[in-house]
Amino acid sequence: MKTTKRLTLLTLAFCATALLLPGCGKNEETAMPAAHEGPQVLTTSAEDAKTSADKPAAEAQAQASEAKAAAEATAAAAQKQADEVAAKAQAEIQTLIDRAKSQIAEKKYAEALATLKELSSKPLTLEQQTWIDEIKAQIQKAMASQAAPDAAKSIGGLLPGPK
Repeated sequence: MKTTKRLTLLTLAFCATALLLPGCGKNEETAMPAAHEGPQVLTTSAEDAKTSADKPAAEAQAQASEAKAAAEATAAAAQKQADEVAAKAQAEIQTLIDRAKSQIAEKKYAEALATLKELSSKPLTLEQQTWIDEIKAQIQKAMASQAAPDAAKSIGGLLPGPK
C-alpha cells in the first residue's frame, strides 16, 4: 500500500505540474495561425507565390519584346542602308551607260569602249551585261567599217593611178 500511495502521489504531482507549467509563462500569441485562419493564410501564401513567380516571367517577356524591337529596328536600318547603296550603284551604272551612248553618237568609239570596260567592272544585271556585249560588238563593227575608208584614203595617194 505504501507503494501505491507513493505512486498515486507521484502521478498527482506530475499531472499538477503538467497543468500549471503552461499557465506560468508570458501570454504571447504563437506563430501558428488559428484553425479558422488556416485557409486564408494558405490562399494568401499561394497568391504571393504566384505573384513572385509571375514577376520574373513578365520581366523576361518585356526584355524579350525590347530585344525583338531592337533587332527589327537594326534589320530595318541595315535594309535601308543596303537599298541606298544599291540605288547609288545603279545610278552610277546608268550614268556610265548614258555616257557610252553619247560617245557612240559622237563616234568616239575608243572612249565608248573605255566606258564600257569601266561598266564591266560594276555589278550588272543580266540585261545590262547583255546590252554592253551588244554595244561592244556594234562599236567594233563601226570602228572596222570606219577604218577601211580611212585606210583607202591614206593609201590612195600612194598608188599610181590608171594610165
